[in-house]
Order: sequence, then structure tokens, then C-alpha cells
Amino acid sequence: MSAAISGNKDLGRLFAAKMKGDAVDMRQQLNAQRWLTVGSAQYFVLKTFSDSDSEKITAGLKAPETFMFTNLGNISCNNFTFKNPIDPNATTDYGQASISTLAATSNQYVFDSNTVITPNLLYVLKKQGSTWYLLFNAIHSSHFRAFYADVVSSPNVTLTWGATPVDTDVAMSVQRVFRNHCNALQTTNTDGTSSFVDPTCNIIYSDAQCRNSSFFVNNATQQPPDKLSRYASALQALGSGAPPHCICTGAPHDYVVANVDKTKSFIFDFQQLSTCKPSLEMNVCEMITQGGTNNIKDSQFNMQCGGNTNAIPSSTTQGTNVKDDGGAAAAAAQLAAQQSQQAQQALIQQAITQALAKAQLPATPALAASKKGAMSNVNMGVVAASKKGAMSNVNMGVVAATAASVAVALGIAFLAFRPFMQRSTTTLHSQA
Repeated sequence: MSAAISGNKDLGRLFAAKMKGDAVDMRQQLNAQRWLTVGSAQYFVLKTFSDSDSEKITAGLKAPETFMFTNLGNISCNNFTFKNPIDPNATTDYGQASISTLAATSNQYVFDSNTVITPNLLYVLKKQGSTWYLLFNAIHSSHFRAFYADVVSSPNVTLTWGATPVDTDVAMSVQRVFRNHCNALQTTNTDGTSSFVDPTCNIIYSDAQCRNSSFFVNNATQQPPDKLSRYASALQALGSGAPPHCICTGAPHDYVVANVDKTKSFIFDFQQLSTCKPSLEMNVCEMITQGGTNNIKDSQFNMQCGGNTNAIPSSTTQGTNVKDDGGAAAAAAQLAAQQSQQAQQALIQQAITQALAKAQLPATPALAASKKGAMSNVNMGVVAASKKGAMSNVNMGVVAATAASVAVALGIAFLAFRPFMQRSTTTLHSQA
């Protein structure tokens, strides 16, 4: 916890209570003007835009590459500009980077046609009906930070993932504050998934959300169950440590450190995020098999490594962080040794069939034939042939032959089966 917090904890408690959903009497005109209900949370309104200005904002968002919404809460789009009433500057900033640019440079920054947030997360533009509102996102104010510090330092307080889970005589449920806030500010993506407009929700919503969001690169409120199952060990590891590893690494952490005001937001006190000294290396590889189920010869093995588990590379290890420690050759030998006897027999039998066809001899799983005293036996991948005292042996891809007609054909036709495989490894090192 930081040594000095300048906010008013009582004002922070008021903001927290409204986000938690404590009732506001909207029959009072001032309340109706100053509080907007979004989902189960209520936010303080800094500005209700006129019909004319609301139309300009709506039109401006149709060209997000020219729409600016600055850290001071100021707006610039097309021929429309707006200065936040609590911006103290006489000459102010109307933006350098558009919301389209912000979204392109960080997958944690998202917006839609009804909700836009400033990069520092302190102000929100929200549309209800045809009217736009400028909201104060008080959860990142110094006042909420003072309130949060008071709650978590209270004697006999119970915390679950950095928050009080229920209302008690000691403190209100900060967990309910977090979840109401995060649920209120979500956007639905074109693929049907949803994202948090406030990316700190990927850290504070729950320990599971923190682990998942730290590992996967996208801002998503949920991840597919098969992905969670596939990387269960790595995800579990991200929940360990003090502070937990997921607090100190990953896209949400990086966004917070780069954009959120360290002197105001509570997020730097949450689970001791400000003490993070991350030195975390996680190398996760997965094998993707495409092709025949039983015929490994016709299969393709792809190696996918690194934290970006969304992209599937081609059948190569170039461009990945795979380091050859000699394990690949060992794994290949182990795989070859583990092939079923039936699969081996089928491959050998195919080679023998081709060899005997060239020698103009009948092919059967067990061949016993005599021709001028010559005998050939084929059994479980071993060929024994005698002709004028000559013997040819084929065993697990090794051909030894002295009989010209059969042995030469076998030597040409026999297949050596050496499937390729890379070892899948997960390594974790931390000095947090």
C-alpha cells in the first residue's frame, strides 16, 4: 500500500456504494441529473449531452480513426469538440491518438457504438437511447483508492481475491462493487464473445479471470473450456506467488502500468501490484496433429509455442522460442519404440509385398515355398530365404541379403519409418 493517499475515503465510499447498487432516489431532480444507472451500477454524470451534440458524437464514432477521447475527458471528432467541465486547463489537449489507433496498439483497449473509455480509464462516454453521457469512472479516482485502502486494512476483515466478499458491519462488499462495475462496462465482439471496456476487470474480477487474462492475449470475459483444460497446469501456476504471477505479467498488467495513473488508481494497491518485480519466463508448447488417425505416416505435426495461443503456425518451428536440448531426438526414438506391433507389421508387410512382387514370388503373411530346394518364410516382419545356401533377414527396417533376386528387391522396397516429433515442455521461472 502506498504511503500517502490524497483522496477522500468518505467520498470514495459514496462512489463505491453507488457502484454496488445502493438505491438512489431518482425522484429527486438533482439525483436524476447526476447519476446514471448502467446495469446494476450507478455512475456520476459529468455531462448530459444535448440532442444535437449526441448526434455529432454518434456520427463521429462511425469514423473511429478520427475520434479522440483524451485522458482529460475531452472529445474531438469531425467538427465537434468538447471540453470536460472538470478539466482545469485553460488551453487543453484534444487528443493525439484516435480510439481506433488505441485499439490497434493494445488488445486490452476496446470500445463500441455505445461505450467509449479514456486510455487512463478515468472517464466513460455512455449512450442510452439517443443521448450520450460523460461519466466519472470513480473506481480509478483517488477517493476510491482511499476508501479501498481503509477497507483492506480494517482489523478482522476477510478478503477474497483482494476484496471483501460480503457486506458486514466492518465493510461493504467490495467484490460486489468490482463485479457490478465490470458487468456494466462490457462490449460484445463481432464473433459473439464479450470484452471488458475497463481492462483492469481482467485482474480484479476473480482469480480465475486474472490467470486466464494473463496467459491468453485477448481481452475476453470468458475463454473456451477446451483451451482452459489444455493449459490447466500453466494457468494454475499463474495463480501462485506473492504477488500472484498473473498480477505481475500479461496484457492487462502491461496496459495498467502503461496507461493508468499510479497516483490515483487503487489498482496499484490491489494484491500488491505496485510491488511487482516480474521476471517470468513461460514457454508453453502444444502439439497439433492433423491428418489420419491411425496412419501416422500421413499425419502432420505442428509445434505451437509461446503465450500467444490464438495463432496456429505452419508445420515448422521457425519463429518460435523452441530451444533444442536434445529432447527431440530422444522423443522421436521413444515414439518409434512405442508404435504398436500391428502398425509395424503392416508397414513391413507392405514392403515385403512389393519386394516379392518384383521377384515374381507370391506374397502371403506366411509363405512356405520350395523351388529347387529353396525355402522362403515370412513371419511377423522377419524374412528368411535360402537359395543355394543364401540367407536374407529383414528385421525392423534392417535388410541383410545375399540372394540376388529377393534381397535386392527387399533392399530397395523396404521402408524405414521415422516419425517426427517435438517435445512439448512448460518451464516457469520467477523472481517475483
